[in-house]
Amino acid sequence: MTDEQLLAIKGRFERATPGPWGLWDGYTEVSTKGKPVCQVERIGPDVIGNESVSIWYGLFSNSMIDSVIEGSAADMEFVSHAWEDIATLLAALTEDKAQC
Repeated sequence: MTDEQLLAIKGRFERATPGPWGLWDGYTEVSTKGKPVCQVERIGPDVIGNESVSIWYGLFSNSMIDSVIEGSAADMEFVSHAWEDIATLLAALTEDKAQC
């Protein structure tokens, strides 16, 4: 990974709403093609600053009313952990580069 790539990832991470993130109002059902589909209303943090997100609706939401985001359960799990995972990876990469 180049320094430029690492800086780009770090920049996107720092501009994102701090985590940890989660999935809200999610459930799994079987689609018409027999593949599991996860439907959620929101993906994002549960708190922004000192404010509960229950009164602030959706980072990734189609609308504030009857919104549903669909994808595989594995994809939803991946996205909901991205903030924490990237924070951990950036710390490890920064530490490794400092030791080189």
